[in-house]
Amino acid sequence: MRRLGGLWEDVCAPENFRSAYLKARRGKRLAAEAVSFGRDLHANLAVLRQAVADESWNPGAFRTFVVTDPKPRIISAAPFPDRIVHHALMNVTGAVFERSLIHHTYACRVGKGTHAAVLHGFGRCKASPWFLKLDVRKYFDSIDQRTILVLLEGLFRERPLLRTFERIVQSYQTIPDRGVPIGNLTSQYFANHYLSAFDHMVLERLRPAGYVRYMDDMVLWGAEKAQIRDWADETREYLATTRGLELKQPLIGRSALGLPFLGFRITNRGIYLSARSKRRFRGKYRALENARTEDRITESEAARRVSALVAATTLARARTFRHNVVYGAVLRQ
Repeated sequence: MRRLGGLWEDVCAPENFRSAYLKARRGKRLAAEAVSFGRDLHANLAVLRQAVADESWNPGAFRTFVVTDPKPRIISAAPFPDRIVHHALMNVTGAVFERSLIHHTYACRVGKGTHAAVLHGFGRCKASPWFLKLDVRKYFDSIDQRTILVLLEGLFRERPLLRTFERIVQSYQTIPDRGVPIGNLTSQYFANHYLSAFDHMVLERLRPAGYVRYMDDMVLWGAEKAQIRDWADETREYLATTRGLELKQPLIGRSALGLPFLGFRITNRGIYLSARSKRRFRGKYRALENARTEDRITESEAARRVSALVAATTLARARTFRHNVVYGAVLRQ
């Protein structure tokens, strides 16, 4: 893939930083950092843009917190001005990252996402009897920073842009020279690109009947169990030697019996909610009901959140389950 130049000027353009500010502020209008930055918006944007342009900008300290949805993860949130910089970079370079990805990867991409990945998986489960499910152990924390910087040099040739990416990459580590922070916009692009060569290896060398990747959750489909076992060994070796990644125990199974993927259980007959997703749905719905009855959120806000909660499960055959949870809550009131 030909390395691109001529992007740095666009990154540092005033209109790009204005757009980046609006994106960084989305959903955070009342956050203290966003309010403070917006009080003298024109001057603050000008100072930030100039710092990026002359390469005096350095990432600030992360704010870390833990989420447990569905498993505990440490989220590292960049300061608000840094999030503006991340958006300014990705406004311009995002299309370059996008071009390096194959069709079969679905995370953090416009027009794709969880439901599209699950539907793709359903189509493959109907067509192929066996699957191999792979999951990287502590993926974001295991990314080798030196490797991702080399990969970025394969995409871009402007040194100011590459040095800015380097400062972002090196602003975080779990162990020396390892890790990118979950929660950063740039991390999503870096992490997706980190496995792009693996995608090509799977399609061009292994040639499975089907393949899908959602960040570090990967599924290959085939006709023979013995072949699936060989793929498990090959993928483990490839990721260990070329990316320094460790796979969790691979899951080999029959499509007819169900593939656990992204909170769903996919079979050759339909898509169902996993047991864990059902527990999460019940818990979130009860939490919203409690917040509403205790006047911690308004009726309209509760309705909006319930609609979003239901929408996340509509892909599955779960209408009776949703009815029982919601209607049962109504009866208990």
